[in-house]
Amino acid sequence: ITSLKIFPIEAMLKGKAAVVGLHPMFRPGPSGLKGQTVIMCPARATKEQRGFFRKLFERAEAVVTEMPAEKHDELMAIIQVLIHFHSMVLGHSLRELKVNLAETFRAMSPIYRMQFDVVCRIFAQDPKLYAQIQMLNPQTPKVLRAFLKVTEEMLVVAEQKDFVTFEKKFLETAEFLGDFSQKALKESDKLLQLFQKNV
Repeated sequence: ITSLKIFPIEAMLKGKAAVVGLHPMFRPGPSGLKGQTVIMCPARATKEQRGFFRKLFERAEAVVTEMPAEKHDELMAIIQVLIHFHSMVLGHSLRELKVNLAETFRAMSPIYRMQFDVVCRIFAQDPKLYAQIQMLNPQTPKVLRAFLKVTEEMLVVAEQKDFVTFEKKFLETAEFLGDFSQKALKESDKLLQLFQKNV
C-alpha cells in the first residue's frame, strides 16, 4: 500500500508471492471507505486473487479502479506531485512574503479560505511523506518543469500588463478544461454553501 507503484511492485516481484499494488486515495477517517477511491495495480495475481481485493473494498462501498503500475505513477505525477507542489509553493510564498495571515482573514473570500485550508492541511502533515511523493515519482522533473515554464510565461504576461495574451491563454485553457469547468463551478458552489454554514 504505497503512493508509488513501479518501484514497490518491482521489489515485490523478486519474491514468489502473488503481487497486487494498492493505493487508497484518502486518509483514514470516521466516514469509512464509502465512495472513496482505491487504486489496484495487479502485477502477479490470478483473477480470483484480484477479485478478493476488489470485493474486500467494494463491500465497504469503496470505488476500485484497476490500472497498470506505470499508468498509476503517471497519474500520481498530476494528482499528487503537481497539485501538492502547487499548494506547497503557495505556502512557501506566503512565508517568503511574510504575509500577516490573520489580516488576510479580515478581507478573505470563501474561495481564499478554502484554498488556504488546503495549503494548511498539507503543512499539518508529515514532511517526509510529501518529500517522498515529490521526489520519488519518475515523472516529477517533467511535470514540475512544465509548471515552472507556465509560471515564468505568466509572470512575463503580468509584468508586461499584456491583457491580450492573458485573455488568449485563459480562453485556451478554459477550452481545454471543457465541461469540467462548469461542473466544478456547480460543485464548488455547493462546497461554499456547506463551508459558509460551518464557519
